[in-house]
Amino acid sequence: KPWIDAVTFPCPTCGAEARRVTEVIDAWFDSGSMPFAQWGYPHAPGSKELFEGAFPADFISEAIDQTRGWFYSLLMISTLLFDAETQRRLGLEQVRDFPHPYKTCVVLGHVCDKEGKKESKSKGNYTPPEVILERVRMEFSAANVDVAKQKSAGDSVAFIAREDFEGLDFAGESAKVHLYREDREGDAVAMELRPAKGKFPRRIVALTDADIARLGLTPGANPLEVKPVDVPRLPLGERVFIEDKATPAPGADAFRWFFYASSPPWTNTRHSLTNVRAEQKELAIKLRNVFSFFTIYAGIDGFSPARGNPSATETTPAALATSLGYRPAKDRSLLDRWMLSELSLATRDVTAWLDDYHLYEAAQRLVDLVDALSNWYLRRSRARFWSSDKARVEEGGALTASQTDKLDAYFTLYEVLVALAKLLAPFTPFFAEEMYQNLVRGPWPETQPESVHLCAYPAPQDSAIDEALARDMRAVRELVSLGLQVRTGNKLKVRQPLAKADVVVSDAAVRAAIGAFGSLIAEELNVHEVAILEPGEEGREVRYTLKPNFRALGPKLGKKVQIAKQVLAKADAAILRAELASAGKVTIDIDGDAVD
Repeated sequence: KPWIDAVTFPCPTCGAEARRVTEVIDAWFDSGSMPFAQWGYPHAPGSKELFEGAFPADFISEAIDQTRGWFYSLLMISTLLFDAETQRRLGLEQVRDFPHPYKTCVVLGHVCDKEGKKESKSKGNYTPPEVILERVRMEFSAANVDVAKQKSAGDSVAFIAREDFEGLDFAGESAKVHLYREDREGDAVAMELRPAKGKFPRRIVALTDADIARLGLTPGANPLEVKPVDVPRLPLGERVFIEDKATPAPGADAFRWFFYASSPPWTNTRHSLTNVRAEQKELAIKLRNVFSFFTIYAGIDGFSPARGNPSATETTPAALATSLGYRPAKDRSLLDRWMLSELSLATRDVTAWLDDYHLYEAAQRLVDLVDALSNWYLRRSRARFWSSDKARVEEGGALTASQTDKLDAYFTLYEVLVALAKLLAPFTPFFAEEMYQNLVRGPWPETQPESVHLCAYPAPQDSAIDEALARDMRAVRELVSLGLQVRTGNKLKVRQPLAKADVVVSDAAVRAAIGAFGSLIAEELNVHEVAILEPGEEGREVRYTLKPNFRALGPKLGKKVQIAKQVLAKADAAILRAELASAGKVTIDIDGDAVD
C-alpha cells in the first residue's frame, strides 16, 4: 500500500475488474493459521482427517526472534479457536489439552561472526556459504594500492582487511593465494596476500598497477566505497576472486556438523571457516582416518564380512553370526568387549538425546565415541592388525589363536564403523553414505538396503553393555590423560621411559579397578612400575597446604574461629587430607570441643 490500490486486472473467471481486498489482516495471522489453513480445514472435503493426523505438530523450529512472531501467532490462534468445547463441536476424535499447536519448539540462536556479532551483508562480517561448501575463495572489489592508502610491497603482493584475511582461515602476516577474474580463471596469478595495516574496508583488495593490468582489471571510480553486498554485482573488470587453492573447502557435511556440534541450538553460533574446520577435526577427520585404516588393512588381509554369509540383509550381531571367523562379543578380548560396550552405550544415549530433540548433546556423545575408537581402541589394537597372520578365512579351515584375535579386531572395528555410519546418517549424510557403500554394499551389493538412509536407525545391543567395564576403563583413560599432562608439564617426552608412576586415588572402588589395569597404564605412560596409593601414602613427592575458608567457618564457629585459625595453622595438611579422603570429614579439637 498505497500504490497497490491502483493495480487492477480482469477476473479470469467472470471478466469483472479485480482489485485489492480492503479487509486485509496482518500476515502473522496467516502464519498462525497454518496448522489448519494448509488443509482447507474445516471446509475442504477430507480436510478433517488430514488435520487430525497432523495436529499438533511434532516440532517446529525457528530463530529466537520468532518468540513474538510465529511461535506466538501459532499459540495464540490455536488457543483462540480450539478450546475443548470447540474441538468437541467440530467432531475431532481427540480433544487436545493446551498448548496444542506444537509438541516441541526448538528455538535457534542467531548466526554470528567469529567475534560474536550478528552476521550482516551490509557490514561484510559474514562467511559466504560457498567458502564452506565449494571452494575457499572470496570475491573482492579491486582498488589501487595508493588509493587504498597501503604502502606498496612490490608487485605480486595484495592487501585485504585483516578480518577477511582471517575469514579465509589464514594466520600470521602472509599467505600464498591465486587471484583471477570470474571469466578468466585460467589466467589465475599466484600472489602473496597480506592483511592491510590500520582500518581497512571489507571485501576490498589493494593491488599495484602492474598486478591490476595482469589481471585485466579496471577499478571503479570509488572502489573503497563499495559495500560488501554489492561486490558480486560489480562489472567483471572491477572485481576479482582470491582463492586458497592449496586447501579444500570443508564441504556440506562439515557445515551441517558445525551447527550441530559447536553449541546448543538456542545459543548464538560463532560461524567462520576456522571454526567449521575446528569442529571437523573433532569427528570427521578422526573418523575418516579410522575408516581409511580399516579399508587399507582389510584389503591387504582379504577380510570380508560376507565370506560364509553371502545373503545377509542386516549388519547386526545376529546377522553376522554365520560370517566365517565371527565370534560373539563375550568371547573376544577385553578391549573388544569394551569397544562394543561403548558403542551400545553411545547408541542408547544418542537415541535418547535425539528423541528429546537435544542435537548438541547427541553430537557430543558421538564425538566421545569416535575419540574412544580412534585414540584408545584403534591405537591399542594396531599390533593386532599388523600381525603377519592373514585374516582371510576359508570354510572349514582351522584358525590359530593369533588369527582368531586378528579376526576379532577386524569384526569389532567393522561393527563399530557400520554402526557409526548409521548413527551419523542424519548428521553427516554424505560421509555416512560413503562409508556405508564401502562397508556394507560392497560386500553385499544385492541383499543389503541400497542406502544408509534406507536403513533402520541402530538399536543398542543390551547384551554387549558392560557398565562396570565402561566405568573402569573411563577411570583408566582419565588417569593416563593426567599422567601424560604431568609428562608434558615437566617436558618429559613419552618415548623417555621412567622408573615409576605414583597414583593417589581416594575412592576404594576406583583404586581396585585401576589396579587391575596396572600393566596397561604402565605401557601408556611408558613407566616400569605403577604404584596405586591411598591418601597419606604419597610421601614427600606431594606436599599439601591448608587454606581455611573463614567465610564458611565464621558462622559455624563464631568466637572460636580465631582459635580454629591457630589450630589449623599448626596442623599437618597431609594428615588432614588423608583423613578427609578416607572418612569424608576432618575432626579437630578447638578449646576442648571436637568439631567436624
